[in-house]
Amino acid sequence: MMRASDPLFQKAYSCASGLGSIGSLTDLARRPSMPGEAILRRLIALHADFPVLRHGTFGRKYQIDIEAAEAFVLRLAECRGADPEARHALIRQIGLEMVAAREGQPDGK
Repeated sequence: MMRASDPLFQKAYSCASGLGSIGSLTDLARRPSMPGEAILRRLIALHADFPVLRHGTFGRKYQIDIEAAEAFVLRLAECRGADPEARHALIRQIGLEMVAAREGQPDGK
């Protein structure tokens, strides 16, 4: 009898279910353009729709649909904004507006 942890079972399951390759958090972090494991764990915690098949615990690895997870992370990066300079300019502008608003108050606070 095959176990769920058996690589042959995982390959058969992924083919039958339409999933891509199944791997661990380390496998995903090793792919090009993917963040490290710590950031991936944070993304998994923040996004309930992250394509995790099994969450990792002490002694058990995460099981992740690698292709779906990679596409998910890349979509998040696109949504965040590709232009960091524009983001920094916006932050500076907001800071200047806060300073101007503070200076316009009668007591200076």
